[in-house]
Amino acid sequence: MDARFHGHDKNGRRELSEAELLQNKAFIDELQSTEGLTKEIFQIFSHQLQEVNSIKISFSDTSTLFLDSQFHTVWSAQYIPHFFNNTEYKVSSYINKCFHEKSPLVLFMAPGYDAQAKDFLGLLNIFETREKSIERLTLLGNKAEEIEVISLSGIKKQPLVFGLWPWQYIEWRKIKKIGEFNAFHFKPLNKDFYTADVEIELLEASREQVITLKGAALKTSLTEKTRLLILSNFSYGKGTAQEITEVYLNHWPNMEEAFEDFSRKVELFTYAVNPCHCFLTEESALSNNQDIRGLFNSYFSSLEAYLEQYFLPFTSKAYTSSFLKEQFYNLKAMLKKEKDLTIITLEIPSGYQFTKELNYACFRLNERAIIQPDGSKLWFKCGDSP
Repeated sequence: MDARFHGHDKNGRRELSEAELLQNKAFIDELQSTEGLTKEIFQIFSHQLQEVNSIKISFSDTSTLFLDSQFHTVWSAQYIPHFFNNTEYKVSSYINKCFHEKSPLVLFMAPGYDAQAKDFLGLLNIFETREKSIERLTLLGNKAEEIEVISLSGIKKQPLVFGLWPWQYIEWRKIKKIGEFNAFHFKPLNKDFYTADVEIELLEASREQVITLKGAALKTSLTEKTRLLILSNFSYGKGTAQEITEVYLNHWPNMEEAFEDFSRKVELFTYAVNPCHCFLTEESALSNNQDIRGLFNSYFSSLEAYLEQYFLPFTSKAYTSSFLKEQFYNLKAMLKKEKDLTIITLEIPSGYQFTKELNYACFRLNERAIIQPDGSKLWFKCGDSP
C-alpha cells in the first residue's frame, strides 16, 4: 500500500493508512493474547444484543399487563410482534430513567380502536387511585423466557404520557374543556405545531368509574381538526400543553407515519407463518468458542442484522453487507451541536436511489430518543428533510 491511500478517497471519505491498519492488527493481536478477555468480551456483546420481546408489569394484587419493549402501547398478551423488540440494555436503561429517576413513561398510543382496553384503563386507574402498587417488571424474551426481573418496591405513582387518536374510544370519552390553540416551534423537526390545553374523561365500560386526564390537543395548522390528543396523569413542569407535547414529540416525532408503520407491522405479524424471530441469525450469532477477531466479526454482523431488522423497511430480500456499506455506512454527514441537541445530517449524493429507506431509518432512530453522555439528544436527518 503506498502513500496515495492515506488521506481521503475521491468521495471525501477518510481511508486508513498502512501504518494505521498495522496498528489495528497489533491491537487485535494484543487483545487475543490477554488471558480471559475473550470470555469477558463475549459476555459484554451478548448482553448488549440480548433481545427483549415484552415487559410484564406485576401489581400488588397479582394482576399483570404487558408492554412491548419499544413502548408503543399496552398489550393484553405477552406474545408481541418481534418487530417491536428491543435490547435488554436499552430497555433496562429506559426503565431506570422512568421508574427510578421519575422521568415520564411515554407510550406511543393507547391500545384499542372502537372500545377501550380494560388493561390500559386499569393501568391509568392504578396510577390515579394508588389503591395498589407496581411490584416488579419482568423482561421476557421471544419464547416468554425470563431475562431479567426488576423489583420496584411498590411504586404507586409513575408519570405517564400517551397519545390518543381522534377515532379512539369515541363512545367512552368526554372532553370537559379545551383551551385556545397557540403556536410553538419544535426545534428537532424545525416545524411549527399548535397546541391547546385539554381535559378529558375516560369512562369504563360499566360507566361506574371515570378517569380524568389532562394534556394537549395537537394540530399542524389552525384550520384543521385536532390530529392527536396527548394525555398525561401528571403536571409536568407547569403542566402546559406545549411542555407535555414536547415530552411526547421527543419520543414520537413522526406521529402519523409511525402509526402507519406500527399498523403494518402488526398486520404482518398476524399473518406471518413463523412470527417468532431473532435478529441474531446463525450466520452472525456470537459464540464463546470464537477468538477475539471472530467475536468482533460476529458482533459487527449482528449489528448489521440489527439495523436491517429494526431500522430499515421490510423487504423480501436481505440487505447484504456490501449494500449497507455502499448505500448507508459510506454516506458523509454534517454534525451540528446545539445546547441540548446534536443534529446529524446525512448528505444525499446526486442520483441516490435509497432516500426513502434512509428517511425510514432516520424516523426509527429518532424514536429511540438517543441521549449522549453530555445530555444532548441525537437527531438524524436525511438531507434537507425535517
